[in-house]
Amino acid sequence: MPNFIYMRDWEVTNVQRSDKTYVASATYTVEPDTCPSCGVVGELGRHGTKETAYKDAPVHGKQTTILAERRRYRCRACKATTIQNLPDIDDKRRMTKRCVQYIKDQALRRTFTQIAEDIGMDEKTVRLVAGEQIMASDENRVIITPEQLGIDEVAVLKKPRAIFTDIAKRNVIDLLDNRNKPTIARWLSLLPHKERVKVVTIDMWLPYKDAVNAVLPKASVVVDKFHVVRMASQGLDLVRKRVGSDFTVANRRKLMRSRHLLLRRHKDLKPMAAMDLDGWLKNVPALQDAYDAKEAFFDIYDMQTKAEAQTALRAWVTDLPAELHTPYKALKTAVGNWEKEILAFWDFPITNAYTEAANGVLKIINRTGRGYSFPVIRARILHVQGAKTETFICGECLGEWPMNHWTKQKRNGKQVCKTCSRLHTQEWLKRHGHST
Repeated sequence: MPNFIYMRDWEVTNVQRSDKTYVASATYTVEPDTCPSCGVVGELGRHGTKETAYKDAPVHGKQTTILAERRRYRCRACKATTIQNLPDIDDKRRMTKRCVQYIKDQALRRTFTQIAEDIGMDEKTVRLVAGEQIMASDENRVIITPEQLGIDEVAVLKKPRAIFTDIAKRNVIDLLDNRNKPTIARWLSLLPHKERVKVVTIDMWLPYKDAVNAVLPKASVVVDKFHVVRMASQGLDLVRKRVGSDFTVANRRKLMRSRHLLLRRHKDLKPMAAMDLDGWLKNVPALQDAYDAKEAFFDIYDMQTKAEAQTALRAWVTDLPAELHTPYKALKTAVGNWEKEILAFWDFPITNAYTEAANGVLKIINRTGRGYSFPVIRARILHVQGAKTETFICGECLGEWPMNHWTKQKRNGKQVCKTCSRLHTQEWLKRHGHST
């Protein structure tokens, strides 16, 4: 019978097939000749057999079980009994080693329940095996400090967590258990080559700014544009709700359905949509004032220079009508407290858009993997981002390059930086987490 389980030195004696399963009876043909107890060679005699069921990785897409007829032996010299060694089997879990590897390979891509259904085992067993892979992945992970660092928070398991991203390379660097200042500061202080960070984008959460200023004093802090302009839209929405409360039910519903017209930029509206919006604004003066304030604030981000933006920002605060102070209070306060960081956008015109996208991926992982622990969710977002290019950071100029872009001197085993021509030994590379 053909060895369809594809394991060397195994003989398949019988296969039971169904639509979803394979059950293969098999024997491992290699027998020991040395007693593991006394070390005497040639004195082992057969002492019966023991049939044990082991789960295997899916074969042809079917759940596969191997019924191994495992031989027992007795030493004629010391009378000790032993059982046949099966190198392809993980006895601790009653499964083949390739089944263990299958779980580890799939654990960071698919849900534990799906993997358990593929193999035909309990989800808890999959979770325990995956835990080992997660720990190993964390131990071997090397953080490459970015020049553009994004910091944001995301709710995972009903708790706000800090997420760090490399904005330029568009990948997640780390996910922390909380977003407290001591936690953020400690993570930043442990960054290798932290002096490489030139700019950090954040939302208006003071502990982020304080931690960055304390640990990375040379890095510029930029408040994410999205979080700022969103406050202008929220102020307009408060006015819409206030004026709508005086309308009839029918008109209030019409105004609610027109909310998207108010929140979009006027220049982005199609002619029919612009005409509908103008009808609301001409008939409701309070909406017109709030809309003009929102548009004026958005226009600030169209300014070409930082000086123009600063002048326009301060003029917006000064010229805001008295009746709009309450709905736009949050934005006015933010501008007063974060003016420097808001205006830093004109020095470094980058946003946290990728970080927000990563937050969305995390929320999907959180939903699909119901019951996952935080370490599992963290591992899935950190390690499922495709193949990473092996990179190298020069200890002299702090430039980052793919390893295959460096010139290797074979005679003395050194790497040469193309930017500053500094030589790095293989021992230095290994010490700093780079493969050679």
